[in-house]
Amino acid sequence: MAKIAVAAVEQTMTDVHTDERKAAAERRLSQLTKGALTPEEIDHLIENAVFTLKQQIGHSVKAVQPAPEKAPIGFTPEAAAPVEPAAAEQPAK
Repeated sequence: MAKIAVAAVEQTMTDVHTDERKAAAERRLSQLTKGALTPEEIDHLIENAVFTLKQQIGHSVKAVQPAPEKAPIGFTPEAAAPVEPAAAEQPAK
């Protein structure tokens, strides 16, 4: 539930300071759990959810490889191999 609360706040409160977003996530988690958690438990769960989401986002960003400008449809960077210039294109020695 903490991940849901954090993700919802991150998506809806993009122009708000970090402390305000954390407080909103804490309030939402408290509502979702109907007050069954202590403030310390809520804080711990929110911090863990933020850490986990940042790790997941970091791994996702690293996995994305930009396609070259004007890439053909279906282009994948892994399939692109370096092309050797043709003999006619090489400068004369």
